[in-house]
Amino acid sequence: MAAKKGLTIKIAPDEIMYTNISKSKDSYNSARLVAKVGDKVYMSISVEWEGTEAIPGFAMDLMSLITADKEEIEKSIEEKAEEYATLKERQ
Repeated sequence: MAAKKGLTIKIAPDEIMYTNISKSKDSYNSARLVAKVGDKVYMSISVEWEGTEAIPGFAMDLMSLITADKEEIEKSIEEKAEEYATLKERQ
């Protein structure tokens, strides 16, 4: 029997295929991430909790990741706005 060392999972940002954070009216919450870890192989990690007092670290880390992705997408859209306008005029 192996010694209990815990489990560490590292996922590269380019492996992440799906993220979701949700909250229901009755204070049931969940956070989920799906990563592609091989050819036609996916790993799903999720956490569920009740209430608003203690938000799990995984959910907070996932929110930071989602926010950073959103900012990167918005920056990319701004950078490509002129190119998009030119293409739209051609139509």
